Amino acid sequence: MEKNIKRDISKTLMYFNEIDTIQIKTFKWDILVFNRNNFHYDTLMHFCRLICEDSIANEDKGEKIFKTIDTVLSTLFERFIYGFYKKHRADLYVKHGKLIEWNSNDYSGHDRPPRMKSDIMIVNDTLKLIIDTKFYRETLDKISENLYQIFAYVKNEAAADKNRMLMGMLLYPQVNGKVTRLYMLDGHKFYVQTVDLNQEFSDIKRELLEICGLIFDCQAVNIVPMNALPIAISP
Repeated sequence: MEKNIKRDISKTLMYFNEIDTIQIKTFKWDILVFNRNNFHYDTLMHFCRLICEDSIANEDKGEKIFKTIDTVLSTLFERFIYGFYKKHRADLYVKHGKLIEWNSNDYSGHDRPPRMKSDIMIVNDTLKLIIDTKFYRETLDKISENLYQIFAYVKNEAAADKNRMLMGMLLYPQVNGKVTRLYMLDGHKFYVQTVDLNQEFSDIKRELLEICGLIFDCQAVNIVPMNALPIAISP
């Protein structure tokens, strides 16, 4: 271990003097229970578990599947976006993992399809935005198939909530330049946005607030005018 890293760890450990140590190899991760008072530790604990259980891997056949870093980062990105808007847009109702029912009661003896689960919903009295976060190495590769998914979310949720205007958004980390698109599909607006995570948090915060402000208010700093967004109209 490099000396500067070892020094930084030693300094950090000073803040944990009153916290007991445990035998991590025998710790039962499944006993952890998260609720509304400690949910913000959920992602951190899952990340710690990943490090402790999956840090040593080999090519031998086994029962466990090693979690890829992309899978972990995708989850972290989703929960970061949820936590950000929960904290910084307290004027809006922000929901994580809401189940969406299919707009059908006639299955004619067939199996009922599984319920859909949205990443994030942001709601006020008149608008409801469903955000589907995606984490890919190449943003543009899967926009088309992602649009089918968010379209299904919006259309089925719109059938259940007739008091609000429903919109959808695909939100990606920026990879090869900024992506900003707006599609009009079957009477609903669908946004495709990227956020640059390779910058200071103050700039990330500004970008995310602008993205939300684009939909929920006209007071966002440097807001992108609606007519400046490329738009595709469905036939």
